Amino acid sequence: MMRRLLSALLLAASTPASADVCDDLWFTRNQIMDRAGYCFRTPLGQSVFDNSGCIGEQVSLNAQARRQVEDIRARESALGCVVDTKRRNLDLPDIAIRWNLRDLPVADEYESGCIGWLEPVTSLHSGRDSASAIVGWIEPGDNVLYGHWTADNDPWLFVTVWSPDSPRFKSAGWLGLSTNEKSCRNWAG
Repeated sequence: MMRRLLSALLLAASTPASADVCDDLWFTRNQIMDRAGYCFRTPLGQSVFDNSGCIGEQVSLNAQARRQVEDIRARESALGCVVDTKRRNLDLPDIAIRWNLRDLPVADEYESGCIGWLEPVTSLHSGRDSASAIVGWIEPGDNVLYGHWTADNDPWLFVTVWSPDSPRFKSAGWLGLSTNEKSCRNWAG
């Protein structure tokens, strides 16, 4: 029982609490805009996205990107998000990996976690299919956080991976494996 409690506390301590859901949503929404060539005016936007290759403030989004931006704005509104764009840094532990993602994750205010991955070494991808680039791995014993929204019937989940021995971020990416109770030693959330 104590080991289970300790594992749950470890997972909670290692989740991106400092990189709250509003920062995560802000990053994804603006990463979509950055990919379309948007030029940022705020200190945070300029610092995170650097405006290299930007074409202006009026950019065209395809229908899918437009829907995703609208959905993210609705989530931000529902959560009452107010991101301080005067600051110059964003504390997202997986930001280095997210630059290389083909499919962008959308943060969810609800999280759950796998404490102690029991499956073999499992690849994480840049997109929602196994043909996309491998960007990381889950190793046996790792803690896996499920904190991003996934459409119904989508077998791919965006996950972040944390060290089992400390609250240290290890990896992130799209997981195409259907996890079940046998995939993890314990579950939290």
